[in-house]
Amino acid sequence: MVQPLLVELIGEPESGKTHTSLLFPKPALIDTTSKREARPIAVKLYKEEWKKRYFPVETWEELIARIKEAVEREDVKTLIIDTSMDLQHLAAKAWMKEEGKKAVFPITQYAHVRDKVDEIIEIITGKEKHLVFTAGMKDEWVADKSTGRRIRDGYRRTPFQADIRLYLQLQEVWQCPECKNTLRLPVGQSGLRCLKCARDMALIEVTRIATVIKNRFIDKASKEWIPILKEISYTAIMEATKLPKEEWIT
Repeated sequence: MVQPLLVELIGEPESGKTHTSLLFPKPALIDTTSKREARPIAVKLYKEEWKKRYFPVETWEELIARIKEAVEREDVKTLIIDTSMDLQHLAAKAWMKEEGKKAVFPITQYAHVRDKVDEIIEIITGKEKHLVFTAGMKDEWVADKSTGRRIRDGYRRTPFQADIRLYLQLQEVWQCPECKNTLRLPVGQSGLRCLKCARDMALIEVTRIATVIKNRFIDKASKEWIPILKEISYTAIMEATKLPKEEWIT
């Protein structure tokens, strides 16, 4: 029996969320963004086949139709929603239309909006397909004041529902030309000097890493817990779950 997963990929722009999502087996990507941000990545990875793998949507009704078509296709094993926050916005618009409202008010009514999202989760995983949500980042505000921190911007219930959650980051690798001391730091560094040799350090590489925020199959306190994936691939993600290969969707 295969194990369908709900996976959340979190990160800033250019961190590789869409690219990573399309590494899952036989994907169908539903682009809910207004700028159709996933299209060039789908074209690059799937070339002549990209039109079979990429579907922009503008309404909830269109999204539901695309999902129902995709889950019946034998050549689709993974459904991708890019992004989950845009998905929630579509659900909110659909709920307001159904209820004849101009806003989701009071705020408790958002429970009904999220129930609509949960319905599509059940449709997809019930057909034994992987579901991948992408989630961006936003500024954190407390009492109308920015904290200066960046926090996840995604579907509200995903942290509780997801099987795997990964925070994707770009890292720069800097090295001292003399002692070869190496530093891994967030992108955007400059003017780094080696504390030991007082030499200017050189940027030698930019890499992507994935911090594992949640893996429901592994106890975080166990020796099997893998905190960081340095290889970002479908195989690496599945191996981190420790699920037997006969349960992988391929």
